[in-house]
Amino acid sequence: MHSLNNVLGLVFFIVIFSFGCKQNKTSKKEITKIQFSDLGSTKELLLSSLVEGEIEYIQLESKAECLLKNRLRIYADNDLLIVFADEDQIMLFDRKTGNYIRRIGNRDRSPLGFKQTVFSYPYDYEKKEIFVKGWKDNSFRGFDLEGNLKRKIELETDSFEWITSLVPLDKRLKLGYVWNFNGQQKNKFIFYNEKDEKLNTIPQKTRFKWSYETHGLSMFRWNCWFYKFENKLNYIEFLKDTLFSFNGSNVVPRYKFQGKAGIGKVFESKRYLLFDYHKKQGKGFGVYNKQSSAVEVCEAEAGINDDINSFLSFKPQSITPKDEVVAFVSAFDVKRWFQENPDKAKHLPEHLQKLNKMSETDNPLVMIVKLKE
Repeated sequence: MHSLNNVLGLVFFIVIFSFGCKQNKTSKKEITKIQFSDLGSTKELLLSSLVEGEIEYIQLESKAECLLKNRLRIYADNDLLIVFADEDQIMLFDRKTGNYIRRIGNRDRSPLGFKQTVFSYPYDYEKKEIFVKGWKDNSFRGFDLEGNLKRKIELETDSFEWITSLVPLDKRLKLGYVWNFNGQQKNKFIFYNEKDEKLNTIPQKTRFKWSYETHGLSMFRWNCWFYKFENKLNYIEFLKDTLFSFNGSNVVPRYKFQGKAGIGKVFESKRYLLFDYHKKQGKGFGVYNKQSSAVEVCEAEAGINDDINSFLSFKPQSITPKDEVVAFVSAFDVKRWFQENPDKAKHLPEHLQKLNKMSETDNPLVMIVKLKE
């Protein structure tokens, strides 16, 4: 078997997106359609219209042993913040104080070592378990929040079949997503039992001709976004337009995004769908109100305007089962905001004015809000 390490990445956006509408056959249940506008006609999104209560700010400790790298993914769970950085850092911080607690595993071949972090569904809220990739192809490891290695997973697969995401379907079954890197993969999903044995599959219907000379290569850190909502597993493939859920082993379409754009991450609460999208004009962020069917969008770089404190914009990164949305801002951007907004800074609450003392090389500032129900 060829090693996954020899494969450089996914095909360019145009190749993936051009096949985005070729989905598996599903039930005839009516899909909720979400129509959103072009980036050129976006309006300013206001944080106060989406959240209740105050914004929670946590300044992460910045000791030498816990300085974070790039490509952050931050998850909040009760009194903890679980931070993933690049492919090799997993750090725990205290949610109330921001103090550093411990590191989880290392990127090495030691007993607690792993190959790389996972970008889609790296943390299981129900089992309090952190997933990473092992050194063998199609292998994963699970750590608890104390840093103990709880299990090693080695999945049964066919040749040239690589599992890029592994997620819990229920208390007994796991679901593996097969990377369709060459447009010719037989399976899209593989179901596994508690012994990591293959049970059954869902076929891959998307087909395309691919060659390095014609299409080139582009690396994406994940190619299918998974999340749990109301105890059901949901997914949307990268740069496609339909969000599905699993009802047992059956795939059910739930939402279709109609904006001539490829969808990236999706976060869901009782009232909202938050999503980012990719268009030729740039990246955008949208909010769909499930109660009113209203959709609002903004440019991703602008984020959601903080009209509560008139402070830093809010860019959602993850969501908790309690409908709390997590965002963060780099220390460099915090310092820059104070330099560019001296008049606004004077009117900030005292606890926020103290953030001007942050160093540009400090760990980021984490922000958490509670969505309206």
